[in-house]
Amino acid sequence: MTVRRSEPGPDIVFRTSGTTGRPVTWLRTAGQLRAEGELLAGLTGPADQVVSYAPPHHLYGRVFGVELPRLLGASVTDHGDTPLVPPALDPGARTVLVCLPSSWQLLLRRLPELAACREVVAVHSTARVPGAAYEVTRRLAGTGFRALEVLGSTETGAVATRPLDPALREDGVWQLLPDVSWAGAAAIRPSPADDTWPDAAAEAGMGSWVGPGAGAKAGPAACGESGPVTDRRAGPVRLTVGGSRLARRPGAPRPDTVTMPDLVVPAGPRGFRRLGRSPGLVKVNGVRCDLGLVELLAREAFPEADTVCVPLDDEIRGEHYAMYYASPSGTGTAEFRSRLAAVLGTVVPGPRSVIQVREVPRSGDIVLIERLREMAGRTS
Repeated sequence: MTVRRSEPGPDIVFRTSGTTGRPVTWLRTAGQLRAEGELLAGLTGPADQVVSYAPPHHLYGRVFGVELPRLLGASVTDHGDTPLVPPALDPGARTVLVCLPSSWQLLLRRLPELAACREVVAVHSTARVPGAAYEVTRRLAGTGFRALEVLGSTETGAVATRPLDPALREDGVWQLLPDVSWAGAAAIRPSPADDTWPDAAAEAGMGSWVGPGAGAKAGPAACGESGPVTDRRAGPVRLTVGGSRLARRPGAPRPDTVTMPDLVVPAGPRGFRRLGRSPGLVKVNGVRCDLGLVELLAREAFPEADTVCVPLDDEIRGEHYAMYYASPSGTGTAEFRSRLAAVLGTVVPGPRSVIQVREVPRSGDIVLIERLREMAGRTS
């Protein structure tokens, strides 16, 4: 496939939501968006209709819900504001479904309709794949249904793809898109002072890194053992990518590279296995959430309380987190949740659960979560 180089054009504004800090404005040209749409159209194939659950003001929703159908001449049904409405399926049409983690529960309830369709491509982006997605893909094997994962961010655009495979699950290898460059096994490694590297994460009480099966601990010696990698001794590195589709900040040039929060080990010249995300970052139904920021806001609302966030797997939203707190003043969970919601506002996703414990342990290993669960049981 010939990839057209990103062309200049008017700037189009995208903003991060502010869930991982202050909102940031990123600029892309129409040519960059069109180039990304062309790349992804080559993966989805021809389509008659696109049903999108991703809001079009986010890059994922813009590319798949606007650029892609424009290039393919497909009709669009936008469910960005109605994420709980099941898709209307035309059995004779070639359909692209643009999914959020929560969308897969809707598809799970539409298996007969999906099996009867001529061709359906379901797309899942970046957030952890929920169990329902694997179940849908497994039960529709042998039909015209297939599913695709896309890895990317507002800053980078789409970076890599892989089939959503219920057999391989998280062991599947990601392949970089043709116009994306990377440093492979020589990717930038955080220094010991980098607050996303394992030692600093351990000191923060969040384990070594956050990956499939949140809370699991792994280090350089344990990573990449499920398949061939370029250099086992390298251990995990943060994925650093370059290319003509990188976004730029207002008043600044386009960067040469962007280092993503994803921890990977190389698997072939342009492939990698993704181990997880840098500590303290989760995606709740596709929305990035910095758990360190949540803890900071909680401490501002409750100066007397000790708090910690623990990442969780979530069958509906892909990922989530729990807030554990110890309060000398005896603040109850209802009051704590109410005041926390006030400081988080509507932008930062609130915790799935708020649990009061007698003390918050500051351990750097896997027993952190088990100790919190034990103490939650003693105080419930």
